[in-house]
Amino acid sequence: NISANPVGRQDVVREGGLPPLITLLRSPLKNLQEQAAATIRNLSADDVIKVKFVQEGGLGPLVTLLEVTEPLTREHVVAALANLTMDSTNDESIVQAGALQSLVALLKDQSIRTQEHAAICLRNLSTNAEIKVKIVQKGGLSALVQLLQSPDIVVREHCTVALRNLSSADENKAQIVRDGGLPPLIELLECDEERVVVEAAVALQNLSMLSGNEAAIVQAGAVRGLVPLLSSEDPAVQDAVSGALANLSSFSDHDAKIVQAGALVPLARLILSPHVVISEHCSALLRNLTAYNAEIKM
Repeated sequence: NISANPVGRQDVVREGGLPPLITLLRSPLKNLQEQAAATIRNLSADDVIKVKFVQEGGLGPLVTLLEVTEPLTREHVVAALANLTMDSTNDESIVQAGALQSLVALLKDQSIRTQEHAAICLRNLSTNAEIKVKIVQKGGLSALVQLLQSPDIVVREHCTVALRNLSSADENKAQIVRDGGLPPLIELLECDEERVVVEAAVALQNLSMLSGNEAAIVQAGAVRGLVPLLSSEDPAVQDAVSGALANLSSFSDHDAKIVQAGALVPLARLILSPHVVISEHCSALLRNLTAYNAEIKM
């Protein structure tokens, strides 16, 4: 397939191949739809072709094919959209073309790879403040939470990043907790993939910023998951974890649990961190712990 080759992709477009491919997306013949979608999936990996595809009016017919019953065609289409969402200038056009509801539905597709590409789309789209709201309105929050327990680590990673993005909006913080997001996020703190740990920790830090969430986060066992990560060598993990614990420690009845989990030793080291934000988080955490606990002062 010429379109699978970076040089070949340019040749296809230069020879005028894009408009007829877009036309074939509308073909009544299922095999032609599949082949056209597969080719566009390959072509859309190119940054220049991404732009040209949208300019040529390809989004509409591509999004329409998200509803087809043929699994392989659906996978090619959602993978192409995942490529297109890598360019944030396409975000509004993709939403206006009506893709969101179908993308949320595809999180429950029987194909793990289709789930993966749908999660990538929502991960990328959720960086947009206005689209964040629309994803939640379409039911994306609960669908993403459910997929945090996917057997596929790549799917879990993309869903965790999407939820991290969504959790930055105050209106979503309580709903993520209500939808059962805490247990799987806390479980991901023990993931072998450090990048997933970072995203889960940041999501929990975001959730802990909402007054009213703190008790639920502690009751779900977050302290036991967060405190050991204070010993991580990754500044991103240190930042998120110390920030979350600082938020949780603003309640005196949480302090004993943080201390009992072994926070003091790594905290004494991190308070001297060259990273200002980490040092500030740890100072706030230590201040809260000592304010409510006479034994710690001594």
